[in-house]
Amino acid sequence: MEGMKSKLSTLRIFATLNYLYCDVVTLMDPHLLQEFLAGSVGGVNITPAFLVIEIASTAAVVLIAWRWPSTGRVITAAAA
Repeated sequence: MEGMKSKLSTLRIFATLNYLYCDVVTLMDPHLLQEFLAGSVGGVNITPAFLVIEIASTAAVVLIAWRWPSTGRVITAAAA
């Protein structure tokens, strides 16, 4: 069981660093940066309501994972 925890921890660290890398590289693309600044990326309008829904859904997953760990693992896996 200890080996599995170590593998999952390593996978989580890799995924986190990969997400950070992709975010930084995306911001270096002038075309995408202009879309971000204009508020419409790939045809999706980034509105305040959109941001509130995204933040609320992320907070809900974190809260569920913290409050009910077994359920949180299932939801986190399904969301990924």
